Amino acid sequence: MSEIETQTEEFQFVMPKLTIDYPLPLPLEVIDQSVDWQDIDFVIPESQETFIIDEAGFVFVLQNGTLTPLNINGDNFNFFGVYVSPSENGKDIILEFSCKFTNGRLDNINLDAFHINEASLRINLQKENEKNNNKWSNKYIFHTNWYYFAVAKPITAIKKFVDILYAKAVQNSGRPSRSGCGCSGKK
Repeated sequence: MSEIETQTEEFQFVMPKLTIDYPLPLPLEVIDQSVDWQDIDFVIPESQETFIIDEAGFVFVLQNGTLTPLNINGDNFNFFGVYVSPSENGKDIILEFSCKFTNGRLDNINLDAFHINEASLRINLQKENEKNNNKWSNKYIFHTNWYYFAVAKPITAIKKFVDILYAKAVQNSGRPSRSGCGCSGKK
C-alpha cells in the first residue's frame, strides 16, 4: 500500500450537509427539470454539523452517529442545494432557501433564489481550466516555489514600497491623495 493510500484512509472529510424529507417550495422551471430533490444533500454554509429535517418538519442533528432532536426557536436557517447534470445537454440548478423554526419544528420554508444554467457552460469551463493547468508554463514556471520567491514576491514588495513612497509624497505636498475626495481642507 502506498503512502497516499494510507493517508486517504486515515483522513475522511465529511462535508456538513442537510437532508430534507420535507416538501420543498419549488418553482415550475425547476420542477420541469425532473430532478428528485429528496436525493440531493443540501449545504449549510455557516455550519459544521449535519442536519436532517424529517417529513413532519422536525429538525435533528447527527452527532457521533446518532440523531439528536434540536429545539430551534425563531432562528432563520439558510441553506442551498446544487444539482449538477451528468450530461452536457442537461441543466445545472442552484436553489437557495431560508426557513424558520418554532420549538424545533419547521414553520415555513422560502425559496430565496434559483439559478438554472446550461451544463455545457460548466463543462466547457472545466475543460478550459484543465487545458490551462496542463500547459507547460503553468506546470513548470508559474505554479512553482522558485517563481513565487524569485519573481512574484519581489514584485509585490516593490509595489508596496512604491505605494508607501507615493502616499508620503502626497501627504507632504498638501495635495489630495488618490483615495481622498479632492478637497484640500483649506478655505
